[in-house]
Amino acid sequence: KQADGYKAALAGFCLIQSWLEHPTTEQDSMNAYKLAKELVHEHPASPTAWYWIGETSFRLGHMEEAQSALRKVHRLRRQATLDDELL
Repeated sequence: KQADGYKAALAGFCLIQSWLEHPTTEQDSMNAYKLAKELVHEHPASPTAWYWIGETSFRLGHMEEAQSALRKVHRLRRQATLDDELL
């Protein structure tokens, strides 16, 4: 069941990237943002999910949210590095 969640997350990340690489409307960016929000809700410890919140927020002009999300990416990655070093 967890593998299905990761497959869904990967599919979502790919869709977000596709929308952002080839946006045709602002709605494409909004769809990517909404999907990123869903993914972060399902995978709150995922730096990649938070990265996409930052990226899509930036594209929509939501600078404070983008900065906050990218700071979260940094904290999560730093914590993962510390966890790895302790093992």
